[in-house]
Parts: sequence; structure tokens; C-alpha cells
Amino acid sequence: MREGRSLNQRTIPATVTARLQWALGVLHAWNAAIVQARRMERVAQQPGRYEYDIRYTDVGGAQRQQLATARAMLAQLETMAGDHGMTPEELYAPLGGKPSLLAEGPQVQTWR
Repeated sequence: MREGRSLNQRTIPATVTARLQWALGVLHAWNAAIVQARRMERVAQQPGRYEYDIRYTDVGGAQRQQLATARAMLAQLETMAGDHGMTPEELYAPLGGKPSLLAEGPQVQTWR
């Protein structure tokens, strides 16, 4: 059997754990970028401006693409986990859970 994390009598292969860690890291990085954009907006006194850039302009294009790739990977891994009798919660638990993505700030709409 492959080396990996043991979970409720099941083993998650190390390659799956690595993919999970990468994808969850992307979600955390996205949230961190949004938080940083909001900090910059407070300093610049331009609410929504930098978050809008991340979410909708070329400035955030690479981040959005990476986020889409990570979310697709997580959806695929969740399906595979379900095929093996695991819930998504069981899959994410050893890694601290799956973070929710921050909702779009209300001021972003003013920059559209």
C-alpha cells in the first residue's frame, strides 16, 4: 500500500495529499490576496478598487486561473473520495479543513 496519511482506517495516498495541500494553499493565497487588497484600499481610500482588479481585470488573471484549477482539482478529489466512501470533511480534516473563499466586497460593484 502507498505511503500516505491514515484516516479512519483509510489511507490517503501521498500524491493525493500533496495535491490537496497545493490546492488548499491556492485557496488560502486567494483569500490573503483579497485581504491585502482591502488593506490597500483603506490606505488609498478607494474601497473596492484593488479587489475589483484581482477579481475582474488582467491584474488578477493568473490568480483567477490558478484558483479555477485548484477548485477543479478539489472537486475531482472530492468525487474520488466519495467513490472510496469518504466525505469531503474526512478528506480535508487532516489538513485543517477546506477554507471558504471570501465573498466579494460590496464596494467592488462601484468599480464595474
